[in-house]
Amino acid sequence: MARRTRLQDSSTDQARFNILNPEGAFSSFDPQPGSLQQHCRTFILQAVGLKRLARIVDLPIPKTMINYLANQLTVDDFFVNRNNLSSENMLNCVYPAKCLLDMSEVLLKCVMPCLVDDHFQAAMEAWKDVNHPNIMRSFLRFHQGGTEIIVFEYPPVSLEDIIRERRELRRHLPEYLIWKAFCELCSAMKYLNEKGIFYKTAKATKRISFDEHGNLKLDSGLLYQSSPEDTMNDPDVRVDGAGFYSPPEVMKGHAFGPESQVWLLGCLLYEITALEPAYQVEGNDMFTALANIMEGRPPPDINENFSDELKATIRDCVKGDPDQRPSMEELMNSVTMVKERMKHEYQGPEIVDL
Repeated sequence: MARRTRLQDSSTDQARFNILNPEGAFSSFDPQPGSLQQHCRTFILQAVGLKRLARIVDLPIPKTMINYLANQLTVDDFFVNRNNLSSENMLNCVYPAKCLLDMSEVLLKCVMPCLVDDHFQAAMEAWKDVNHPNIMRSFLRFHQGGTEIIVFEYPPVSLEDIIRERRELRRHLPEYLIWKAFCELCSAMKYLNEKGIFYKTAKATKRISFDEHGNLKLDSGLLYQSSPEDTMNDPDVRVDGAGFYSPPEVMKGHAFGPESQVWLLGCLLYEITALEPAYQVEGNDMFTALANIMEGRPPPDINENFSDELKATIRDCVKGDPDQRPSMEELMNSVTMVKERMKHEYQGPEIVDL
């Protein structure tokens, strides 16, 4: 499985991107002999590593030293290659980067004061204490030039790439790996729901990735802020093969709630299984997919080789009537039971090693 980021080397210096001034060239400080304090800081950060730095508050060292290590990071400590950036990266100020202190790959989220509205402030408050093994975590944050930069982990393999590769190979994923990924996704969503957070996105498979051990990671809700108009205005959903992820009740003007979350999960389970969106655009016809959702029609049948339990789970989650769908608690319990049973029968590799 190919990693989704490219390692940088000295030959790409001219491609370095200035995240604080996207229109301008990157200009770092001229190399100057650093102070003993600066050399010590660099040595400690290189030895500790960026990931462990996030837990430095638990170490028995003076608070002044903790603040110095964590708060003295600058954009000069990260390399962002403009050739790796998509329009979505630019639009959301989210940048894949390499930390030059320990060469780890991360995501940088720039929060500029002029872009912080009430909606984003509410999201910042809601997500500040989120801590779950299947949700992308932030290591730390720092300020520079009036902009807050949040440093997130960057799992190396995206679900979107996995689906694309398996579709090209015409080979479905082993069913146990489907249940394992779906169980971890349900766990993350259930945790968020219990904190009053409902995960809405028009690009569901783009928001899921896997770490090097094959553990699922759901993108933090702070990375990509969505609005109710995203689905209809996004050009990506108007192309052949794209999928819709808005539940029928939301399309009819109702709020996105727990039942809507289950419907979204059902669509994701279908796509991981069938390697195609449950409700996808055919050619230039996006209205048939929308009509199928609005009228509560089930998606096409999945491959007959998959278990009846998998087929039933998809069918129950995407029912048109929200009251007929399982609750998140019921879904979590049933999925966990199947996953644990199949775990003892599976002897193959993890999803990132296929």
